[in-house]
Amino acid sequence: LCCQAEGGGGGEARSRGLGDGDKRQDSVRVSDAFMAAVEQGKPFGLMSRTEPDKVLDTVDAKELFGKIAQAAWECADPGLQYDDTINAWHTTPNSGRIKASTPCSDYMSLDLSLIPICR
Repeated sequence: LCCQAEGGGGGEARSRGLGDGDKRQDSVRVSDAFMAAVEQGKPFGLMSRTEPDKVLDTVDAKELFGKIAQAAWECADPGLQYDDTINAWHTTPNSGRIKASTPCSDYMSLDLSLIPICR
């Protein structure tokens, strides 16, 4: 997880965690199953994006959610996107599943297209 924090007295920023953290908005897309695992204190399988049935790693869901919350408290990133809710509220579900969006969800992505929803 990435967090921008104020550096020494000169006001410079330093980053922690993944990447350089410079000028990024990070989001974590979570499912209802992940949130249920958090509530129940159960492990959760992290799935491959390219091989949907392949579990890459298993994590303690509550611990991971705590890390996400801590990072968001420290620096406002990452934001959470609720995948199942986004798709349940999809206004044109016949066009396909919403698979991704920009961090603020002002653009939704179906396959290789971006759809502006705030224009």
